[in-house]
Amino acid sequence: MVSPNGPVGNALSGISINPLEISELTSCHSLQHDLRAQIPALISCLISHKIYSSFEEYYINITSEFYVTESTKLAESMAGDPKGFFKHAYQRIEEENKRSQDVLPIGSWSLVREKTERALWSGRLEWLATGSTLPFSFLNFLVLIISSALSSYITSKDFTTLATMYSLFSRVDGVKVLVNAFIEYIRTTVQTIVKDKANDEDMVQRLLDFKSLADSAVHISFLDDKINVHGAPPPTPSSTSAAPPRTPNPDFTYALTDAFTLGFKARRNKPAEMIAKYVDKAMRRGQGATTDAVYEALLDAVLGLYRYTEDKDVFRTFYHRMLAKRLLLGKTASDDFEKGMLKKLKEGESLFFFLLGNRADFWGICIRL
Repeated sequence: MVSPNGPVGNALSGISINPLEISELTSCHSLQHDLRAQIPALISCLISHKIYSSFEEYYINITSEFYVTESTKLAESMAGDPKGFFKHAYQRIEEENKRSQDVLPIGSWSLVREKTERALWSGRLEWLATGSTLPFSFLNFLVLIISSALSSYITSKDFTTLATMYSLFSRVDGVKVLVNAFIEYIRTTVQTIVKDKANDEDMVQRLLDFKSLADSAVHISFLDDKINVHGAPPPTPSSTSAAPPRTPNPDFTYALTDAFTLGFKARRNKPAEMIAKYVDKAMRRGQGATTDAVYEALLDAVLGLYRYTEDKDVFRTFYHRMLAKRLLLGKTASDDFEKGMLKKLKEGESLFFFLLGNRADFWGICIRL
């Protein structure tokens, strides 16, 4: 902090700085001090007298204190509006970044931004990640901020705001918290779908739609700069303005797999049965007006769901029975796709082929393919 009798205190002796006034000024988004344009000249004076570093420390400290206080108050007043809090916090960070660019030398910009972000997010995120004790209102508020806001952005396909959320959390070591919230959201949603007995006939399509939505979130919002391995040189961009290549954070890719697997455990057997029946309907119906590529992508997506269930023996039983019936009755729409499906099952799940190795009657049917 700055001593009133130190060099910065003497340099600023003619300026009255009241923390309450600072709070009132900064609490209004649209208000900008009339003398902001004059501040760079004062900063230059501090730099020329080699006392700017002391002022910088003071400036960063009061900035951090202000946002810690504001964030604490908002934890109670906006407890029912997590998206509103996130929007406010993001706006505050942008305001502080703009203020730094207007009045401070470039070397201070990143320091002020980091302090602002950590004051708004970091402490609470770390408490939640480590399971430390928090007042109930704080803990409840954090759960609302992360889980409710994240699920809302994914459901509404607001992947741009979700990407902003990921970027902010990344800068304050909050990715672990976001991953955990992502797992919880995916798991509970999958559980809700598979346990909805009244809509079993729509189960697989709902799971496919939700999986596609979750995949979009991972591949659009949770991106990091691509890191070259083995010392490989970066690819030459086609133009100087080309964005660097980015790749999904693998933590979210693994989280998606884990969450779907956990979600399927909420109801045994039935999801595997419904997946086999969905494949049967698709094979009977054929590709229709869609292209081969679109139809094959659908089959691949269904097989992706099959790999999340632990009841693979249930799937195999139903798939074997329905495949035999399709072939015996000539109800399959495409022998080529039947062969392709068997090949994919063999590649993805070797145990599936106990059907081929131990069932002479089944082998005789499949030989027709």
